[in-house]
Amino acid sequence: PELPGAMPPAPDDVSLRERVVTRNRERGAAYLELVRGQTSTGDVDVTTRILVAPNVGRALCRSTVEEGVDLVVTSAHGGGCRGTGTFAPYGSVARELIADGSTTLWVLQDLPVAPCADATAAFGAVFVAPRPAPTSPA
Repeated sequence: PELPGAMPPAPDDVSLRERVVTRNRERGAAYLELVRGQTSTGDVDVTTRILVAPNVGRALCRSTVEEGVDLVVTSAHGGGCRGTGTFAPYGSVARELIADGSTTLWVLQDLPVAPCADATAAFGAVFVAPRPAPTSPA
């Protein structure tokens, strides 16, 4: 998590941030293991990753290419969605994966359908097929 302020963070602030990251990583790992166990079959190999980075969406885009991932499944919103009353169909990580990712993407909508929500929110999920590889002019 970010530590806003005009001054560099104090040692106590850095320690607090490290404890929060560690706790989130442990909780995330336990949750992902539960999901992996429920979705793995003899035909499908499900692998989970926890990435800690300043820009998680960008890190995920890079990681999927480096690891040759076939499909990314993610929720439309993460911890930044606090139910403020405004509706955005996607959070920052999902938007990054949609805009810059090159791997097949399945985004699961996690918010209730809003009266003015776009069609993807009303559908409940959006499936983004991989982009074709760029072709060089002949």
